[in-house]
Amino acid sequence: MAEKLNSSQKVHKMKKLLLLVSTVFLFAACVAHQEFRPNFNKYVDNVVVVETSPSHVVYEYKNIRVDELAMLAALYCQEQNDKKATLSDVVLYKNNARRATFICDYQQRP
Repeated sequence: MAEKLNSSQKVHKMKKLLLLVSTVFLFAACVAHQEFRPNFNKYVDNVVVVETSPSHVVYEYKNIRVDELAMLAALYCQEQNDKKATLSDVVLYKNNARRATFICDYQQRP
């Protein structure tokens, strides 16, 4: 009799585990389905476009990370005949601002 009860407890625990795992997967699916919407308001006071051309874009920025800035460069380069943005260099500029240069180029496939 103790074996059946033990078996029943195992089944009950497995049901709980399955319910928990399915809930986690459902939550993950909902989060993955949401669109990424960047907050452009933080760029207004912290980023200045210094130079643009079809081949590159230069930003002066402060109080944000360069990887956050890369999204803006990617959007700009995509508008330049669907090119890809690549970080070329970052230079410390006046008043502790930094300048980042992104090259717009076609991504070559190997």
